[in-house]
Amino acid sequence: MDKTVTHISDVPLDQVDDIWPFVSPLLDGALRHGVGEYTLDDIYRGICLKHMILWVVFDGDGQLYGVVVCEIRDFTSSKTCYLLLLGGRELPLWAHHVDTVEDWAITNGADRMVALTRKGMKRTWTDCGYNEVYTAVTKPLQRRIH
Repeated sequence: MDKTVTHISDVPLDQVDDIWPFVSPLLDGALRHGVGEYTLDDIYRGICLKHMILWVVFDGDGQLYGVVVCEIRDFTSSKTCYLLLLGGRELPLWAHHVDTVEDWAITNGADRMVALTRKGMKRTWTDCGYNEVYTAVTKPLQRRIH
């Protein structure tokens, strides 16, 4: 079993441009599993406008293992932190770092975490203490002529 020790850190806004060339391919890979609700430009803009937070996972040598993007949304009855994107390599080495993101969310007033995830990631999330509460289905819409 690999004994690599990984760390997670949020990326300060003034360092986003420096790290973007390294994290954008990982984010792009994660976006390919979505339904097109976000583009890479949307994510970059959201981070720069402080609507979203970029996290990086790295080892002691500074090798990048993964990225996480989250945002906190206010609702009438709750403040929810959404894990929007998760991408990278060797996820079992660093999935446990979601607890750091959870601590950050609590500090920022969130009372719930939600990960919108693909079916293949369900076990990763359940291993981190998440429960499946609903299934989302999608359908592209086209204008109908009546």
